[in-house]
Amino acid sequence: MSNTAVPAFLRIPREIRDQIYGHLLTHPGGFEILLGKYSKHEKSSLEPKLLLVNRQVSYEASSILYGRNRFHFNYYLSQVTRFLHTFRPSIVAMFRDLHIGYADMNLVVKGVQNPEYEEATEASEEAPKAWEEFCALGSGMHMGILTIDPVDDIEVWIKVVQHFLEQANVEELRIPNPEFYGSRRPSMTALLSAGIGEYKLVREDKEVVGDHRRMMIFLKPQKSDRDNAYSR
Repeated sequence: MSNTAVPAFLRIPREIRDQIYGHLLTHPGGFEILLGKYSKHEKSSLEPKLLLVNRQVSYEASSILYGRNRFHFNYYLSQVTRFLHTFRPSIVAMFRDLHIGYADMNLVVKGVQNPEYEEATEASEEAPKAWEEFCALGSGMHMGILTIDPVDDIEVWIKVVQHFLEQANVEELRIPNPEFYGSRRPSMTALLSAGIGEYKLVREDKEVVGDHRRMMIFLKPQKSDRDNAYSR
């Protein structure tokens, strides 16, 4: 194919095209996706029609849309897995920043503890199964950032989070620290001092997302002695 047959946009250097995609397809605060009876759709200035231009632009733009935005899921974890299943595996693998909220994690933990607990609902009964499905999806993802809200029963919560981490490839795990909001829970920093499996606490710092500021605990997988030897 001659150079004149290539669309003018694709003759622009890739790094500049990525800047254009970033301007049109990213949102500073990420996206809050509420599914089920809590469905929420907000207007945005994003231009997703860009993905329909042609195959190459669709691939390049998708990597920006799904790879540079934070997707915050809260309520109905089973619907979250269904949402992710609507994408091809190659697109699911592009999601690089996911946040699983308190409501979902609370349902998962309560369902794991006692499937027939007093507050049992359709959503809570589905939650442990949905978490297993989410773990299975995670095994095919190379995730940059995973944020998971803590719940009151921290011991069970650590077990379910570790179960996911054993299957997924996550570069950084972030835990919102409830102490920042005046919570009376035991110190999350102290509770996570030993880490979660191979993920060890590396720092605690403020994170700014849009107009919100919160204290976060950051954990990363600890390199083995063999990995450290290769990196020297």
